Amino acid sequence: MSHLDQNLQRERYLPEERMGLPAIYNASTVYFTSHEQYKGDQSERLGYGREGNPTQYALKRKIIEREQAFGALLYASGLLAISSTITALVKRGSKLLVADHCYEPSIEFCRKLAEQFELQLTIFDATDLAVFEQYCQQGYDLMLMEVMASDSLAVCDLAAIAKLCQKYQVCSVIDATWSAGITAKPLTLGFDAVVHSCTKFFSGCSDVFLGVVVANQSVFTRLAGYAELIGNHVSSQDVYYILRGLKTLDLRYQHQSILAHKLALNLCEFFACSPNIDAQVNYPTFHPAFHQGSGFCQPEFGGSLVVFSFNWQQGFDFVRFFSKLRLIKCGYSWGGADSLVTYGLRGTATGQRAEFRVHMGLEQPEQIYQELEQALQALMEE
Repeated sequence: MSHLDQNLQRERYLPEERMGLPAIYNASTVYFTSHEQYKGDQSERLGYGREGNPTQYALKRKIIEREQAFGALLYASGLLAISSTITALVKRGSKLLVADHCYEPSIEFCRKLAEQFELQLTIFDATDLAVFEQYCQQGYDLMLMEVMASDSLAVCDLAAIAKLCQKYQVCSVIDATWSAGITAKPLTLGFDAVVHSCTKFFSGCSDVFLGVVVANQSVFTRLAGYAELIGNHVSSQDVYYILRGLKTLDLRYQHQSILAHKLALNLCEFFACSPNIDAQVNYPTFHPAFHQGSGFCQPEFGGSLVVFSFNWQQGFDFVRFFSKLRLIKCGYSWGGADSLVTYGLRGTATGQRAEFRVHMGLEQPEQIYQELEQALQALMEE
């Protein structure tokens, strides 16, 4: 036997459990190994590549374990995961509750869906439990919310909302991207389905789109049937990137939470030195509800996002702010290694306020804190 033959022989029997990550499988056609397998029960065998492959199954198993779920479905993006889940769970005339803190494209999708299929859509405040219970009593079929509003970091009582949905038999879907399966386990609280945009923390590198839905048995059966009907499929290469990201997810999330908490404290000190600035700095660990039986776990970790705002004054200039950004990048999304900022103006009853959202990345934190302060000082220069 030649040296090459010996190597091929060894590689043929090299088990995947000896590898750090599974192989990347790409196949549309799947070969059958027997007549019985070919003609057997289709629910018991893989018949076509669109139904999945070992790479995808590896990611599903890991997320099912993290979320303590019955099953998982992969989608090409987080938004597609949300829109497919909502579509699968409603019918013409259904009554749909959507929290006002949800991702704006998710809300817009629900509006379009309501128009097309004559759904009764109500946008509600998830922080007002009394009003939410009144809605539940009116026979709503489905509720969509987020674990944490990524644009305001408003803290909701997840445990209470889950109990109300169970009490009034409202199917509950929650976007848990912010918690990354670390600071909240919504299925264990009683939610029916949980959505993650793997694009964010699960990836950790801002270079891939992927979404996942995990659910209890009854809801998963409905979602899986719909996913098969619409021909849902994802790239195994993208799945591999998420599997790679999961290896460092917990460490990254915890470290970025610590840095973001310090950033929030630094911003509080910065604005305290500016008496003419009416500033508000939001970070989850600042809220008592985040620590007091609202359904969050590991409340010492508040995620990578910091939101702050202040009253806009004549002479302030966003152009000067942007000109000072070097390490901090201006861009949407979060969960990756690079620090990001988004900003804009919002009208209020007392005038305009400048609003900022900062995602704390993995750079040297002191450099990020200093650069952000210099950018804010430039913005406020007369």
